[in-house]
Amino acid sequence: MTRDGSVVCPKHSSAFDTCEGSCDNGEAAGTTLRAIDIEVRDVAVFLTDDGLAYLSEGLSDDDGDDDAGLSSSSHLTF
Repeated sequence: MTRDGSVVCPKHSSAFDTCEGSCDNGEAAGTTLRAIDIEVRDVAVFLTDDGLAYLSEGLSDDDGDDDAGLSSSSHLTF
């Protein structure tokens, strides 16, 4: 989700600047998002970075079960 020029993490509500990738609030304060290669076609965004893999769609299961799968809403692995 975006808000006021920031990309907002749906899990922790940390806001990242859309131009710089930096964050100055919440759990991610003091961090910066890594730049990745994407391609925009029509209204869809596609991951084109060869160093990353798309794992799943949607948010992770956050019920505390260790077998729930992904622990991040980003779903990107490095």
